[in-house]
Amino acid sequence: MEPSNTQSNVSAVIVQQSSSDPKLDANNAKQETPQQQKKSKGSILLSLAIVTLLAGLYYYFTSYQYIESTNDAYVKADLTWISPKIEGNVLEILVDNNEVVKQSQMLVKIEDDEISVRKEIAEANLRGSLAALKMQEYERVQILSELERAKAHIRVAEAEYSRMKLELERYEVLLSHGVTSRQNFELISSQYSVASANVAAAVEEMRAAEARLLRISTASNQTQAEIDAAEANIKLLTIDKTSTSIVAPVAGVVGNLELETGSRVFPQSRLLAIVPQGSAYIEANFKETQIHRMSIGQQVKVKIDAYPGRVFDGHIESFSPAAGIEFAIIPVDNATGNFNKIVQRIPVKIRVDNIDAKVMLRPGLSAIVTVDTRQ
Repeated sequence: MEPSNTQSNVSAVIVQQSSSDPKLDANNAKQETPQQQKKSKGSILLSLAIVTLLAGLYYYFTSYQYIESTNDAYVKADLTWISPKIEGNVLEILVDNNEVVKQSQMLVKIEDDEISVRKEIAEANLRGSLAALKMQEYERVQILSELERAKAHIRVAEAEYSRMKLELERYEVLLSHGVTSRQNFELISSQYSVASANVAAAVEEMRAAEARLLRISTASNQTQAEIDAAEANIKLLTIDKTSTSIVAPVAGVVGNLELETGSRVFPQSRLLAIVPQGSAYIEANFKETQIHRMSIGQQVKVKIDAYPGRVFDGHIESFSPAAGIEFAIIPVDNATGNFNKIVQRIPVKIRVDNIDAKVMLRPGLSAIVTVDTRQ
């Protein structure tokens, strides 16, 4: 029996030692940790999901739904295209691409030899017309004098005619009473006929003078018109001569200069462009569903691809009066054929505020525009 008791006591001691061994407790703890960690991770992930959802809903209802953004935006500027007013050959080009020019600075010089010759011809024609008008005025004065003489002749002839008419009537009475002879009566009758013819001749002379006066007056009016045309032509040629010197209407930077000395240029042909400094703006094409809460003056955030990492402040300056499609050369006609609705875009002009002098906003650069419509 003693060995048995001894064995039992040894077993009890071993059990007691094993229950108090920390390594065994650690092993038991490790066996329980994965389940506890799984439940703990699930709770954490659920909590994070709920927090994220709530934060997203809060951001959407307080901010995101009021934010309108588009990447269909580009830098624009009021380009000034330079075109000649006259036709001619380029004599000299005084600027180059990307050169900064001042207002009224000489850009291009066009040959003026042809204009000078035309002006000399016009001045010669003017002198000839003035001389012709002077001669016509002198002739007009003579015709007026002849007309006055013709009128005087008429008065004299009419007076003689009246006198001879009375004489003829008196001789008719005398002849009827036998107081005078038939020969004397016929003499008076012939003198009466001469007096009547003289009146008619004087009248014809007056009418001829009036016709010549009308003709010379018409010729004078025509000559005066030629003088006016010659003077206007000289003024026009003077303007054309001045237009051979093409100057910058505004200050800015020269661009798109594709001109060579000796080239033949024509009116309305584009010689170069000037981009005014400080005139750049952003044209953002927003969808028609985005602009209902936008208004002039709202603040705008602008990101330009050429300057990554930088955000520029701006404001809405104006809205286009119509969608871009309305200004297309060939407008879409939706009244024929199949119709597919397409969301239209409205150009919005945005002015960048307080831009750094080192930032060069060049027309054509891409941009991303964001508008906070809560403002």
